[in-house]
Amino acid sequence: MRCSAYWYASRAGMLPYGINDPDDLEFLRVLGARAARLARRYGYPPWLVLEGPFRVHMWPEHVWDEVASAMACEAAGHGTWNEPAYG
Repeated sequence: MRCSAYWYASRAGMLPYGINDPDDLEFLRVLGARAARLARRYGYPPWLVLEGPFRVHMWPEHVWDEVASAMACEAAGHGTWNEPAYG
């Protein structure tokens, strides 16, 4: 099943303040960017849909699981989640 970052994060309880909070929107952006990179590595074609005022990608749920798990591990090790620096 494919789903969006918002659907996945809201069902997983990852959005404490709601979609109107700028920090949650930034978190969704980072979550989505990481999921897109991983999905492309797996060879999944993009699938864009409208979600509210946004056009968003939908990826298989296991992609979101892997990305969310990696971000949680990084947050546990560093005290916060950060987008890794790419050079």
